[in-house]
Amino acid sequence: MVKFLGSADLPGVCLKYYVFGNHREGYGIRILRANGECANQYVSRKLSEVLDLAYQLRRCSVFPDNLGEILEDLQYDAGKDDTKKVFAYPKKVNRDVPAGKREICL
Repeated sequence: MVKFLGSADLPGVCLKYYVFGNHREGYGIRILRANGECANQYVSRKLSEVLDLAYQLRRCSVFPDNLGEILEDLQYDAGKDDTKKVFAYPKKVNRDVPAGKREICL
């Protein structure tokens, strides 16, 4: 499932916000910038929690570069729950992540 939540149009910048995932593996947030820069981050197994957070990030116009830091500050990270996986790599693919775990921004 990928759900578009809306965009934030700033002078010279367009940011698009998505929630992705499924009930079995959990849900994450994707922020896509018009220039192709993208960040994906796993957040939680609770869809309602992820949707609420994604709408808040959209209201605050969070950029892809800052998604990982913000979620870390809010304690949405891999260390909090061993079922959580982190998928944050703007623009460049993290080669340390196994190929089956990589997210591709379209």
